[in-house]
Amino acid sequence: MDAAALPPLTGLNDNAITPQEAYVTLRDAMRDASHSDVALRVHFTSNFMTLSDNGVHNLFQVLEYYLVDDTHMTMPEFLASRSELYGPVNRNKCEEVWNGDHIAYRCRTCGLSDSSCMCVGCFDPAQHENHDYRIYRCSYGGCCDCGDDLAWKATGFCSRHQDTAGVGVPVELPTLEATRLHVAVDAILHFGNLVVFKIYEENTVQDNLYQPNTFTHLEQGGSRRRLQSRVSSSFSELSSTSQSLLARFSLSLLWLQSIARTCIPYRTAVCQRFLQPIHGLRSFADGSADSLAFWLTFGVLLPIDSCDAVGVLYLKLLMDKPFKREFSLRFLDAYAFYIRLYLGDSTVEGRSRSHLSRYIDRLFCQLFHSSAQVDAIDAMPHQYTDSTILPFVDVTSGRRLGALHGLAMTTNSAMTLSESL
Repeated sequence: MDAAALPPLTGLNDNAITPQEAYVTLRDAMRDASHSDVALRVHFTSNFMTLSDNGVHNLFQVLEYYLVDDTHMTMPEFLASRSELYGPVNRNKCEEVWNGDHIAYRCRTCGLSDSSCMCVGCFDPAQHENHDYRIYRCSYGGCCDCGDDLAWKATGFCSRHQDTAGVGVPVELPTLEATRLHVAVDAILHFGNLVVFKIYEENTVQDNLYQPNTFTHLEQGGSRRRLQSRVSSSFSELSSTSQSLLARFSLSLLWLQSIARTCIPYRTAVCQRFLQPIHGLRSFADGSADSLAFWLTFGVLLPIDSCDAVGVLYLKLLMDKPFKREFSLRFLDAYAFYIRLYLGDSTVEGRSRSHLSRYIDRLFCQLFHSSAQVDAIDAMPHQYTDSTILPFVDVTSGRRLGALHGLAMTTNSAMTLSESL
């Protein structure tokens, strides 16, 4: 039985049914073994696309009822209980993330790179007496490195993040709880895939000029057509459908943030679900990339406010070291596309160039401030099956696949990824 056979949720549009009633109806339907978890995920995702704005507001509550699996407990109460049960996510590392125009500290004595920084809450001037430190204003956003031994000397951690007693064996979630969490997160991420794809389609045309800097990437498949994308200059210039979807997308990102900052097992789950293969997107073969690669490559086309919101989520997830490594690889894979977008900006005010600089600056300093990180990335084997394609890793199979944009930063296959960058 497919997702269409699950109970309709259109009654959420006009409050004909309450979120609790919709959840109970879905729960009872799911007890029928013919309904799969995948079908439920698809059902949630399709309704995020098609319900009215009021319906989507109610749908978030349905999703929360499903995750909590208790109609007598609110979502905040449930997340607090997970934090108490599994331990808070920030017990060993500061989770402070900011979105531009923020005051922070740098210490050359303790920081492992020029981009290493610490938030005002963690930085104690007395602890850094006689150190080479300064206060600065961050323009593009960032996150506190306190507790991160890839960015900051352990001797410089604040008292709250010096204790490593809480670091132990990773907690494995109970099967039913993990299943509910995966369905809920997958529903949001696949909705995000569809939104990014909608913006991509709206901002991409076939390149017919055949000039060196007019195309930004190549179409997947045998045709290899030259395509030209552009960055959305503003929210208002998009279609009304895209504007509505982006508003829902913003709510989705906030929802994912609330999950990721609850506890380490929940953040790990979000990171792992981001690495699941994409499917159901026209022009992109099923399994040709994962959601993270898709978001990193074409999410840059989103309007600046949406890009900033996605960037904040990324910074939260980059606290997870294995995810940071996979993220760095996909960022490198997407870089050739960023370069083409930058070179193709013909506007007088350089809107795309400014947008890209903001987007890249926010992420770049978080990924390559450790020589150990760069060495690990360069140690990754990457066999080129096509001299025009820069590959990425499919974490499920361990294979390096072609980047979504079909470009390479260099034709010299002897160069490492960081040397290409």
